[in-house]
This record gives sequence, C-alpha cells and structure tokens, in this order.
Amino acid sequence: MKNSLKIYEDNRKIFLEWHVYHRSNIEDKFLDKSKRVLRFTNCYGFCSPIFDLGLVMQPLTINLDNKTPENFKKFFYTNKTVNTVKSRYTDKKYLNRLIINPSFENEYKEAMHMKEFYALWKNYDFGKWNVKYDTSEDDGSGLFPFKVFFEWEYPQFLSFNRFVSDDYSDDMFYLVLEVAEEGDYFNVFEYWDRIDIEGVEREEKENKRKSLMTNISKSKNKLEQLDKKLRDLEPGKQTKLF
Repeated sequence: MKNSLKIYEDNRKIFLEWHVYHRSNIEDKFLDKSKRVLRFTNCYGFCSPIFDLGLVMQPLTINLDNKTPENFKKFFYTNKTVNTVKSRYTDKKYLNRLIINPSFENEYKEAMHMKEFYALWKNYDFGKWNVKYDTSEDDGSGLFPFKVFFEWEYPQFLSFNRFVSDDYSDDMFYLVLEVAEEGDYFNVFEYWDRIDIEGVEREEKENKRKSLMTNISKSKNKLEQLDKKLRDLEPGKQTKLF
C-alpha cells in the first residue's frame, strides 16, 4: 500500500490524516531489514515530535506580520532572517514560516528560543490542537505502519499555506520517514528536542558556575594582596595600596 497524506482546511481549522505503511526512501536497498532506524533526529518510533512540538506549523502556515503579536514575530522568518535558513537553497520560500532550526550566535540562545516556542505551542497560544496516533498495526519494527490524525484551529495571525518543495530535500513529511541501516545513520531533519535543550542548559549552568568560581578566586587574591599591604604598612610610612 502507498503512504497517504491528506490535508485540508475549513474555516480556520486544519485537518491532517496521515497513513504510513512504509519508509519514504523505498528506492534505497538495505542488507539487513531487521536493523532499520529512522534518520529523523531523535525520533522515537513514529514521527510524533513534528506534531507534539508544533514543528508541523512550518509546512502548513505562514504568519501575517501585521496581525502577529510583537512577542511572537521572532518565531517566524522575515526578509532579514530568511537567508539564515539551514537549507541547500537560498531563495525566500521560507519567508514568514516557522523557524525550526534557528541560527543565532550560540547554541544556548537557539535552544532557549525553541524551548519558549514549544511551551507556547503546548499551552495552545498558537491555537487549539489535537493529535492521535494509531500504531495498532505495527509490524514489530516499531516503525511502521502507523496513522496520524491531527486537527489544529490556528489563530488569526496565521494563514493556511501549504509549503511547496522543489524536491524531497525540503519536504518535512518525506524526510521524517527516511530510514537507514544502523551504522549508516545521519541527520536529514534537525530540530531541538527536550534532551538537546536540557544538555545545553546544563552546559550553560556549568559555564556560569566556572565563571563565578573564577571571579571569586580573583577577588580572593586581590583581598589577600590588599591584606598583605595593610599588614606590611609601618607607622609613619606611606605605602601605595593600589
């Protein structure tokens, strides 16, 4: 059976029904079918992160800048930031679409940006949504088949607009279903997941702790030097303390 993806919109509500029976890259031959792994970064079983984290917003909608709340504008590509898209293409087809893999000056800011978006999505700040997964027909691989039923009532500052991909390299629904053999794994669709974010947060806290300890040590050395000068100060003798 062929994979089937149906998406339609009615009165500001998007309906998605996805029946997945096999991997998208069926043209690739594998030596050992028992060692298949999804190339989708950190994807566990079926592709729930794109729905549970709100990443599916990117291929389904664009934001309307004049209607978008000021504190939400940073989550969408603009004419200024669209050239930072981590894609093999440099055109503006991502303009006004959700930023999934931000390109900031450091990983901590990137992780915190996506953590904030995930929290807003979970809290329905981008509209009410509901998703159901059916894995009752799993063939034992933990991968296929599965079905996804997704509904989303999107807000007034978004507009339904299906992303048109030039080829599979930018097609989210294709990329998340690519499969490789174990040992031949590589990321074709990167995003910040909970484990990634927690790792960066721990690293940032450790860096701040080390910086604080260094400053404390420097301050302690200065105090010790000052104390020594004070103790060496003789009555009637002028000594420069600084």
